[in-house]
Amino acid sequence: MKEQIREIYAQQIQKKKKDVVNSWEKETVLEAIQELKGSIPEAEYEKIRDKAFALASIGEEAGFIMGFIYAARLFKECL
Repeated sequence: MKEQIREIYAQQIQKKKKDVVNSWEKETVLEAIQELKGSIPEAEYEKIRDKAFALASIGEEAGFIMGFIYAARLFKECL
């Protein structure tokens, strides 16, 4: 079931986003790592930034899957 939900998520993400991360995620991630910007080398900061964006995307997908499963359970209970 989770694989099917992942496919739905992937389809929705392709329709919704042209980027990997939306503007809210981008702002949140950049704000969270802001203090590192001047204190570490730029190349290291970029690696951390990229990993933070990847983690944000993973979290978004996991939230979508969990929400979808929860909604399906609620729908089943209502029937």
